[in-house]
Amino acid sequence: MISGGRIWAAVSDGITGNYVVSASIASPNLLDPQQWTLQQVGPAGSIPRALTVFNGRIYAGTTAGLYYYDGAAWQGIPSLAGTSIVAMSSSSSSLGLCTAKNLVYTVDSLNTPHAYGPPLPFTPTSLVTGSTGLPSAGTLTGGIEIYGGSWVSHYPNGPNSNQFNDVTVTPNGTLWGAGGGFYGPGTGFGFYRYNGHGWKSFTPANSRLPDDEVYLVSAGCNGSLWASTYGYGCVEIPAGSDSIDTAHIFGRNVGMVGLANNSNFLVTSSVACDSHGNLWMTVVAPADGNVLTVRRPDGTWRHIPVFIDATRVSILQDRPVNRCLAVDGSDNLWAVVKDPQLKGVVALANGGTIDSIAAVHLTSANGLPSDNASTIVVDKDNEIWIGTDRGIAIILDPTNPLRTGGIATYRPANGLTVNAIAVDPLNQKWVATSEGVILYSPDGTQALASYTVESTSGKLIDNNVKSIAIDPGTGTVYFGTTGGLASLNTPAVAPKAQFDKLSVYPNPYLVPNGSLLTVDGLVANSSLKILTIDGRLVREVKTPGGRIGFWDGRDDRGNVVASGIYVIVGFTDDGSQTGIGKVAVIRH
Repeated sequence: MISGGRIWAAVSDGITGNYVVSASIASPNLLDPQQWTLQQVGPAGSIPRALTVFNGRIYAGTTAGLYYYDGAAWQGIPSLAGTSIVAMSSSSSSLGLCTAKNLVYTVDSLNTPHAYGPPLPFTPTSLVTGSTGLPSAGTLTGGIEIYGGSWVSHYPNGPNSNQFNDVTVTPNGTLWGAGGGFYGPGTGFGFYRYNGHGWKSFTPANSRLPDDEVYLVSAGCNGSLWASTYGYGCVEIPAGSDSIDTAHIFGRNVGMVGLANNSNFLVTSSVACDSHGNLWMTVVAPADGNVLTVRRPDGTWRHIPVFIDATRVSILQDRPVNRCLAVDGSDNLWAVVKDPQLKGVVALANGGTIDSIAAVHLTSANGLPSDNASTIVVDKDNEIWIGTDRGIAIILDPTNPLRTGGIATYRPANGLTVNAIAVDPLNQKWVATSEGVILYSPDGTQALASYTVESTSGKLIDNNVKSIAIDPGTGTVYFGTTGGLASLNTPAVAPKAQFDKLSVYPNPYLVPNGSLLTVDGLVANSSLKILTIDGRLVREVKTPGGRIGFWDGRDDRGNVVASGIYVIVGFTDDGSQTGIGKVAVIRH
């Protein structure tokens, strides 16, 4: 802070170097240590935590009490001696402070402290004193506390926690996040949703959720959301609903069986749907051996084992697997296997029927980078991408992966721990690893981009990205980490089924321009023709393949075009569909 023509700061090395320092704002070089005066405040070892100006004096809140500077030395307030002060703030009428014991005081102009309300219900981190002289406290977990006869918590709209161990987007564009991390009792925060307008959190305290340890969220059949808990089964929120109904909490009540030492402890996986409307999930290490659970379209449930060469599989899903199950274009179920004796991936040649015999068992002996699979997804070309702790395997032929050429010889993210894989509308692959995110071309042969905390200047919150979800309606990619949620706007937007009038922006478009002109409203794999108003072809542009295309304001020779009105025509490869838009170009 600045007071009396000097800069004041509280500094500490966390050991013995604990000072209030000051320097003249007129100093020509504040980097010079000689320009700064160091002052010990309070007894040796006390740490200054807050500074403020009140009643014409500088006050320091320390771990040993409250002190003020009389112009020559620091004087303590006797009645607050030994009090560890966390934060301070001042107004014209009083100084407010909060302590490590959650107490709040106001101090008047005579340096007399007055207790303000009962102790705070949450650990304080900051304090602000309003024009009335009455303080409000910022807390670690209780939001902002304002006193009005009692402390009342006020939260900004947001999720219940910054912990996003899993994320998914349901077909209506709603984002869901899982706040549980199976790190032990009391470490979960339920789950949350963002519908484009605001956040809503689901916890046992405000809903029928049976437990806070929701560690996976996944989109089910017919637009439903499934929340998988670590010990209490799973919860369905049907499409169109925004609450938890006890009729949609599933576990022992539908025949699932938990662990051998506690059959009520039910850990379920993410879900996968086939074209018949069967919803598949796994139960971790069930005592009855029925590792696969299926809810049929009529709402009835079946629980079945899985066999590999007559050997019964004891466990499919286990932490830290992100997506344990996937259904390919032939309605065959693929599953990660975590049985210690059978690790790898299996495929059931079930074709949408409810079957339990593995037709294919893949391991590192026949093409996987590792037996420790962490996620499995099916792309838009019906190729199977399997993430492991040593990179990715791509199954080029799901009908016969063991044939020569059935598994790609190249391995994206080779040697990296892959946590999750997401497929965008352009069939590009977003790969979450323990060292950041990599975007791959549809066939996986090219790394198109990479994102880390460092390369994004901290916008990606943690390099150990746990999950990725994509909203195909907007092209937004979400990255879930244990430290928070990040998002990235991309042109990978699902194409329209048919052309309508193209939306072109910005309009007018100034050239030359460091930003591209956006053309919205394209069908799959469109191209663009840029024409003058009299029909002369200026340039033909290939688009990324989704709903969005771009033009840089240049002709086919790379020259910036002249000012004028330009017609933009989107067309399919066979010319069977076209869409038209216009843009005014201003050359400056």
